[in-house]
Amino acid sequence: MTTTIRQLLTQDAAALREVRLEALRTYPLNYTGTYEAEMQHDIAWFATLLTSDIVFGALDAQGALFATACFSPDKRPRNEHKAILRMVYV
Repeated sequence: MTTTIRQLLTQDAAALREVRLEALRTYPLNYTGTYEAEMQHDIAWFATLLTSDIVFGALDAQGALFATACFSPDKRPRNEHKAILRMVYV
């Protein structure tokens, strides 16, 4: 199986939304967010996330996204070297 790992771009927003909702639906106890709440977010919301945070994805040989990891940088002064790892799904 060939896997490509790369930073996701705004054009990946629909795939990110699909995988995120799958994660919340399949493993609801592993996340603080809920499927019902995140279902309300449209593709534009996920595109904005991709410009404000650093999101990596793993894609299979056909280019389908199947895993994610999001790094949310801390924007507070003197904390720019820190980030939170969230939205991890494999």
